[in-house]
Amino acid sequence: MTYMVKAKLFGVMRLNAGVSTIWVDADRVGGAIEKIAATGKVDKKELKNRIILVDGKRAKMNTRLCDGNEIMFLSPAGGG
Repeated sequence: MTYMVKAKLFGVMRLNAGVSTIWVDADRVGGAIEKIAATGKVDKKELKNRIILVDGKRAKMNTRLCDGNEIMFLSPAGGG
């Protein structure tokens, strides 16, 4: 069973994609990344290299999703 989840993009990735939100049907974060990449708006490698949060909590590729979850892809913090 898969679920509709909202993926939110931020920063340069959002600008390059031309959208801030993409809805996908997936049961795990890894599956959501595959489907987001399949839209052609964002590269899969770029998504995997982001900080990934599900409903505000840190997530991994195998994190399970539920209907209505929000996945956020944030740029890693830069330092100097």
